[in-house]
Order: sequence, then structure tokens, then C-alpha cells
Amino acid sequence: MIVLNDIELITCLRLLNMLGNEDFYFSNLYLTKNYLTATERQSITILSQEEKIILFESGSSFYSFFKEIKTEECPIGLPGLSSIHHAKEFGIPIVTKCKLTKRLAEENRVIVYSYEEMLKSINTQQAQIDYINNMLAMMENNQNV
Repeated sequence: MIVLNDIELITCLRLLNMLGNEDFYFSNLYLTKNYLTATERQSITILSQEEKIILFESGSSFYSFFKEIKTEECPIGLPGLSSIHHAKEFGIPIVTKCKLTKRLAEENRVIVYSYEEMLKSINTQQAQIDYINNMLAMMENNQNV
């Protein structure tokens, strides 16, 4: 069980048909507001319907966590905070490349995996990891153009 926090990684895992073999959790709060593009929202909804990922909802304990964190002027959005909370509540790792999310998760005693650490934890071959890293780098370069 792993909480995924970054849509880019989900996109790569989906394209390589690597979802569904593990319990990957993703916050349903990403489907609200403008956190994702319409295409990304549709993709996440389909993955959830196909049971390739598990969309989780935040319960009342999240709002206590949120109030505690927001008093510290935390710049992380609700979906990221709900991902940290879910990982903390269930004692499972979170995967993110966001430095702020990583720092806050670690401050809350949540194990944080890099993309490569997560891929190794699900027994991904090094050649596939290299391929995914190349895909992610290309996606990042396209966003920066």
C-alpha cells in the first residue's frame, strides 16, 4: 500500500500498465477545483472505476490535522495534505517529488519514497525504472517549455 501524490507518476505507471498490482491510493480531493486538467481527472476516474487505484476520502480526523497544519502557514494544498494525513493514519509510505510535501510528511513521521525507491519496492526492473525516469524527465521538460 502506497499513497501516490504526483499525477506525473500515475500517468507513467498507467501508460506502462503497472497499476493494479499494488494498492495505490490517491486523494479524491485532486478531482476538485483545478488541481488536475480535465483529461487527468477523467484518467483518474477511469483508473478508479477499473480498480487500478483507490481514491480515498478524507474523514473528520483529516480536518483536525488540517487545522493543526494550517496554523503553521503551510503552502501545501488540501490534496497534498490529505495524502500526508492518509499515509500517517494508515502507516503507509507516500511517494512525492515535492520538497514541501516531503518535508511536512517527514515532520509527521511518514515514510517518504522517491519515485525510484517506490518502483524498487514493487520489484520493478532497473531497465523499466530508467525508462520511467526518462519519461518523467521528458514530461517535466515539456511543462517547462
